Amino acid sequence: MNLMNLKLYTPDNSLKITGLNVMYLRDTDGHDWYAAQKNFSADTVKIAYTDNGEVRQYSTDVSALWPENMSVGEVNAADVENLILNDGGWLFDGKVLTQKPKDYVAEAQRRKTGLLNEAALHIEPLQDAIDLGMATEDEDSLLTKWKRYRVLLNRVDIASAPDINWPEQPV
Repeated sequence: MNLMNLKLYTPDNSLKITGLNVMYLRDTDGHDWYAAQKNFSADTVKIAYTDNGEVRQYSTDVSALWPENMSVGEVNAADVENLILNDGGWLFDGKVLTQKPKDYVAEAQRRKTGLLNEAALHIEPLQDAIDLGMATEDEDSLLTKWKRYRVLLNRVDIASAPDINWPEQPV
């Protein structure tokens, strides 16, 4: 079973209950979401996915999904046992589930930026102590280590990700 691009709609016989806002979905072929749920197999995993195939929700219980602006398909439960599908790393085309390729360069850039920010947090107060003539020998030595570390971080070539030898932080 596969329902494509479910959108909000108001059926002619919609429930009118005071204080309740009942919402309805239907797919591109006109199938009502609630009526179509009985057509899904009880022993499959139902997957709600976006137009570009990103998995956003999944459950063995189709009624647990709310796939507004998404499509819903199903796969054999044994094929997805022990997988965490809603972590942003999976694609589904309505039939086949595949893991997204990792962008190692983007991950390396995020890590490098975080480490540089952390180094700056260590360097700033040490540099203040030096600038004010208040630094101890240990602070002076530690400042040099953190600055050396920051230089080495700046030289890290993220294009070589995931095979990067990250410099060790000063202790």
